[in-house]
Amino acid sequence: MRVFVALAAVLSALGLAFAQAAGLDQAEALLRDGHPAEARRVAETAPAPTPEDALRRDWLIAQSHLRENAPRAALPVLERMVSAAPGVTRFRLELARTLFLIEDDTRARLHFEQALGGRLALSEIQAVQEYLTAMDRRKSWEGHARVALAPQTNAQRRSGLDSVRIGDALEVPLAPVERATGMELEAGGTWLPNLGRDLRGRFHASVQAQVHEGDIADAWALRTEAGLLVLRDRSAQFGGGLSARLHLSDGSTVARGLGAYATWQTPLRPDTLLSLRAEAERLRYPAAPALDGPRYALTARLLHVRSPQLRLTFGAELGVQRPEAAFQRRTSAVVSLGAEYAFEGGLMAAGELSISRVQYGAEHPFFPGAGARRDHRLDVTGRVLHRDWVWSGFAPVLEVGYERQGSSIPFYAFDNLRVSLGATRRF
Repeated sequence: MRVFVALAAVLSALGLAFAQAAGLDQAEALLRDGHPAEARRVAETAPAPTPEDALRRDWLIAQSHLRENAPRAALPVLERMVSAAPGVTRFRLELARTLFLIEDDTRARLHFEQALGGRLALSEIQAVQEYLTAMDRRKSWEGHARVALAPQTNAQRRSGLDSVRIGDALEVPLAPVERATGMELEAGGTWLPNLGRDLRGRFHASVQAQVHEGDIADAWALRTEAGLLVLRDRSAQFGGGLSARLHLSDGSTVARGLGAYATWQTPLRPDTLLSLRAEAERLRYPAAPALDGPRYALTARLLHVRSPQLRLTFGAELGVQRPEAAFQRRTSAVVSLGAEYAFEGGLMAAGELSISRVQYGAEHPFFPGAGARRDHRLDVTGRVLHRDWVWSGFAPVLEVGYERQGSSIPFYAFDNLRVSLGATRRF
């Protein structure tokens, strides 16, 4: 009797597998013969006992929508497929192409670039580059917004010392380190009007704010840029223009600046992009004229798509600031490493490590005998989000950051742990 039961189970499984394969094969044949609606009907009713069968069924359903020129109907199916199998380059390329068709260029660019990290044929690489170039030429604006609640262990970056000695005789008590919770706001937009073949105008504006509870001063930073951008093939471009910025604290002007910038971007390989930016500006501090002076910075950023799931970044910045006060003149160097990984199911995680060093030009008059100030700083940030959890275009983001600054003058040393829970959107 047990033999007959086992035999019946085997025959049942074979029959189910045959029916499943026959159903999907029939849908595939219908799609190939130009009957997308019938192919979708057969695929939707075909059984899918394994994850591989489910992906094949979804692929046929998505293809049937695309054959009927309905990319928005295919989009959720392809998003589900990429979430389930983020390492399959074919799925990601089709999702990117579908996003391109509905002109969601920000997300399309992300998936095209991630696909370049997979094993692509030369024709596929050329096709991706053509899509990227087409998006560069047709986009006229882009923007982002972010809001978050951010508790911090040391929001005012205090050293934790009980007091500080200024000069030879004066010892000043210091406030203790305090925890604080603030609201972080960020928004920005860039307009790229078409001025001619391969020539765009570029107008950018952004605002960042930190609004804290209690006696901690609110801080606002506004920046604008206006210039030109020249587009080239394979995502290469260069440009430049003028910039202005304003820093406020509790409504009072802390600093303002006027300057110029230049940018250059070129692909080193299909999966690697190099960006450079040079800046020069004149800073003015209304309440502290001795800090007025020029600032120069050169920034390099390298983006490497290691695989469809993994993106790596490397950054370096060299800055020079020359205010009138010699003890505030400084040279800074920053090196950063970052990674972003897409897990199955839609979860995305990112991390960044940044190390910086600042060397000041002369001894601070308040700290005689300490020599010229030298700071070194470590910043570590981790971030997680789920790309399928979206409400009105905003995705929830959890971010944890730790910053530690050491200094040759202990007054300027601090530790701070920050947690941020908010939502972000790019459009």
